[in-house]
Amino acid sequence: MKKPEGAATASSQNQERVGSRHSRRATRLWAVLRRRGWVLLVATLAVSGVAVAIDARTPARYQAEAVLIVPATVPGQLPPGQPDNAIKLAKTYTKLIPIDDQVIAAGAAAVGVSTQDYAKALTVTNDNGTALIHVVFQADTPDLAVKGATKSAALLTKLNPPGQITNASLRPVKIPDAATAIAGTSTSSAILGAVLGLILGIILAAALERTDRRIDDAETLGQVIQTSSTEWGPPVKEEAAALVHRWGAIAGSPAPVVALVSAGPIPQYDVASVTHLLAERSTAGGLPARAVEARQRPSGGGHLPAMDGESARLLAAGRLGHDEGAELAAQTSDLVVVLGSRGGRARDVEEARDRLAQYGIEVAWALLLPRPHSVAP
Repeated sequence: MKKPEGAATASSQNQERVGSRHSRRATRLWAVLRRRGWVLLVATLAVSGVAVAIDARTPARYQAEAVLIVPATVPGQLPPGQPDNAIKLAKTYTKLIPIDDQVIAAGAAAVGVSTQDYAKALTVTNDNGTALIHVVFQADTPDLAVKGATKSAALLTKLNPPGQITNASLRPVKIPDAATAIAGTSTSSAILGAVLGLILGIILAAALERTDRRIDDAETLGQVIQTSSTEWGPPVKEEAAALVHRWGAIAGSPAPVVALVSAGPIPQYDVASVTHLLAERSTAGGLPARAVEARQRPSGGGHLPAMDGESARLLAAGRLGHDEGAELAAQTSDLVVVLGSRGGRARDVEEARDRLAQYGIEVAWALLLPRPHSVAP
């Protein structure tokens, strides 16, 4: 059944909105990676270096493994052909052996270590669903590791084993003849350190982004300054004319004076470049604009020089709190537009907004520049 045209259009618009959101997120993520990439690099290298250094100072460690089995037939214990009982008994032994004091004492005496060291070095595990028991012994030397596993296996498989082990209920399957090193190698330590460092770097980068929020798109700029916002292209003639015409409609004046002020360290000549480019490219229709430098304004205030015809007058006011006369130009204009730069600090935009609010000025529009020194066509 064919979908109604309206439903298809709505679905298409919905997909476009979702795609746009994903695109914005990808753009922001890439901006964060470019801005905070040094944090990831430093954290990765630092933690990796520390891991390698610790590994180099850590004494070598070895382990040897003996494999035992609980047979399906144990004299006086398991009836013939009952492997399930053997599996259950193997699980019981796995938990019993490491805590049986008599087993620990006998094993320590056989290996020649203290009971505390023996209990700490011994590990007993069971393969799930089998009657196999793995007896693992760890030590500082390979010989001691092999001795510990071998002596433990011999003790547990005796005809009369110590503790609560049933007579002849365990048989050897594999006795070790060599030990394996279990301490991490420098390579594995470096890789693990790099992974942990990367995770730490991501956490630190996220924390820095929260404490030092940046402007990465026009949407964020508009949210911070709480007004409409667009992104600097620079615009083609039609877009520039539409933008200037919109400013005239907001100002409610046939020939408004629009002051362009910057938030953050945007050079004065960049503000002037934006002003002049908008003026040049807004002649395609609507309300043409003329660029006026802030220094043309009389020091005592007053009106801008008269101009022929009805045209918006774009005033390059400069940076608030830094360029002389920026606040005065904003106060005596019909409309104020704030310029922010991509990657600039959100706090700079907030300070510009709050500074204008002190003079009773409400920002009418915001323009996002690609970055400082890059507004030329």
